[in-house]
Formats: sequence, structure tokens, C-alpha cells
Amino acid sequence: MVKECWSCDKFKAYYTKGQLRFDKQNCGYCTEHEVIIKDKHKVCDCWVSNEIRRLVRNRVVLKSLTQLIDNLTELKQIIADEQEENKINPL
Repeated sequence: MVKECWSCDKFKAYYTKGQLRFDKQNCGYCTEHEVIIKDKHKVCDCWVSNEIRRLVRNRVVLKSLTQLIDNLTELKQIIADEQEENKINPL
């Protein structure tokens, strides 16, 4: 595995505001050396894995998606009950 800056835990990517989203740039900031990195593909001896942060982010996403599915299921049940009630006693 090539240990480039973009995959290091100490690298913070720069973003610019686009019309509909923020676009990631080819540069960033190294918190280890406290310098601006102009090319995110630069290789450094102080590289640190960001796997833990990635795992935490994935767990947060999965938890949020699970809660969203539960909420949508509840809404589906409310709508189904309302439709059933309207069949029995229409306005």
C-alpha cells in the first residue's frame, strides 16, 4: 500500500464550495508538520492510518440508516392505517 498524504489520518483535505456541493481539492493541510500540502499524492515518513476514523464513520452511517428505516416503517404503517380507515369510512 502506498502511504500517500490523502490517506493519512493527519491530512485534512481542502474543499471549495460549488453550486450544489463542496468539491474536494487536490491539496490539504498536514497537522503533523503544520504545512499546506499542494499535492495529496505526496509520500511522507510520518504517515498514520486513518482506519479507526473510517470505521467510526461507517458505524455512525449504519446506525443512522437503521434509525431512518425504522422511522420510514412507522410512517408506512401510519399511512396504511389511514388508507384502511378511509376505505371503511370515506369522507
